Amino acid sequence: MRSPRRPCCCSTRRSAAAVLNEDPGLRVHERREDGAVVLALTVRNPVALRGFVLNLLDRAELLSPERMRQDLIDSLIAMAGEEAP
Repeated sequence: MRSPRRPCCCSTRRSAAAVLNEDPGLRVHERREDGAVVLALTVRNPVALRGFVLNLLDRAELLSPERMRQDLIDSLIAMAGEEAP
């Protein structure tokens, strides 16, 4: 089994409290001046991570690792039926 990855996900001020209330075990890596939080996540299931980020719509962004971020972008482009840039 591969070791878990440590992606970072940024949640905006509007969704930070709700995300942290839903799962108090999430590790806050950074709190930003605007109220956003950066979460350091242990991921064993990349598909579940994608669902977590997409569930937050425009209130979250997958910051790293770059490969997982690009996979998310590529899947969104495919869902929209567009070609990747």
